[in-house]
Amino acid sequence: MAMSGVAPLPDRDRRRASSVHPPPERPAVHVSERRIAAQGGKPLSVRTLPDGSLECSRAGAEFAVQMLDGRPHAEDTLDVHGFDRTAAQLRVREFVRTRGENGRRVVSIVHGHGRHSPDGVSVLRDAVSDALRSPPTSAFVNAFRSSPDLPGGLGATYVALRSTNKK
Repeated sequence: MAMSGVAPLPDRDRRRASSVHPPPERPAVHVSERRIAAQGGKPLSVRTLPDGSLECSRAGAEFAVQMLDGRPHAEDTLDVHGFDRTAAQLRVREFVRTRGENGRRVVSIVHGHGRHSPDGVSVLRDAVSDALRSPPTSAFVNAFRSSPDLPGGLGATYVALRSTNKK
């Protein structure tokens, strides 16, 4: 479709692509840092204690682990027995997100001891731990802990949720 009365610019008035400087590229580190921050921060660090229990807390939220050391009252419970690793992680992410948004402070996730696993190690405990410590789920977590002294023993993980301040 031709436009009437329009003439192309002479070559001297056109900008040359070679004279335009592209914006400087930012290092990939900045992009990944922004992505991590948008997803809820860096993954949390999990410690395995001598008794086989797991412990994890966000920097500055060590008090939450101490709270979980007592006899915490779980306001809600998710049981992932019978799920494969991927399905369990999806359920954990959704459970923690919705309970955090609804103002729950402590929840428990029952994953079992791994007695029915071929090597006797709880695959689901590791799946639950990975889901809780990694973004975006970690944005809702202050701390989590499994302990033989807590209800459910090493077959359950108690999670202290962060306040999301959503009304």
